[in-house]
Amino acid sequence: MKTGRRRKDTSTYDILFHARAPGTGEPITLIINVEAQRSQKESTLGYHLMKRAVFYACRLISSQKEREFEGKDYNSIKKIYSIWICMDSPNRDSYINRYRLEEKHLLHRYEEPKENYDLVNIVLISLGKKADKDRLIHLLQVLFTESQQTFDSKRNILKKEYHIEMTPEMEQEMSTMCNLSLNISEEALNRGLAQGRKEGRAEGRLAGLNETALRLLSMGLSVEDVSKGTSLPLETVEEIKKQMIGKNK
Repeated sequence: MKTGRRRKDTSTYDILFHARAPGTGEPITLIINVEAQRSQKESTLGYHLMKRAVFYACRLISSQKEREFEGKDYNSIKKIYSIWICMDSPNRDSYINRYRLEEKHLLHRYEEPKENYDLVNIVLISLGKKADKDRLIHLLQVLFTESQQTFDSKRNILKKEYHIEMTPEMEQEMSTMCNLSLNISEEALNRGLAQGRKEGRAEGRLAGLNETALRLLSMGLSVEDVSKGTSLPLETVEEIKKQMIGKNK
């Protein structure tokens, strides 16, 4: 599994890994890219998310040259899936859409073997606010959007409803994984800022913001995110984090 580092001249991915599919016994490799997005709104992103998804899918195909195959060995191109999990459904309902290449017969009829063109698959999973009966959607809602639940309650749901036993390593991954905290961070930030504003009016704006920063840091937010949300300088937030770590030792 690879996690991307963002650079101006490259396309990066939150999670990118290879998976081998069972069945015929042939060594079939699927290249699967998974992305978690807080928002799919054009007004927030500044672009249509679907166009970005298509761009990433094309890059997953083109980047295989000299990595998965060499020269003109295009028969060795691997099938790719680009899966996007979005936390703010545009119509407030959960849905799953799939986009892929298909054949249309415009003149006469010739059927190209599907495996020669069925190489690109984009799956968009949009999570609504309402609880959903679909097990996959509900699982993702528990992990990504039901941020007011405690970690223990999430773990109990995973165990009782999905029979997922959390090992200490899995618990650590779940509590620190960046993508998992994307939506939780945004909601926690809003709650923290609201509380901070109340404290700021009572105790002074700076003291309230410092308390808010401490609370958000304890929730696992990065120094950069806390600085942006509170408008406190990076140096101030870093100092607050150092003090917090020192107290916890």
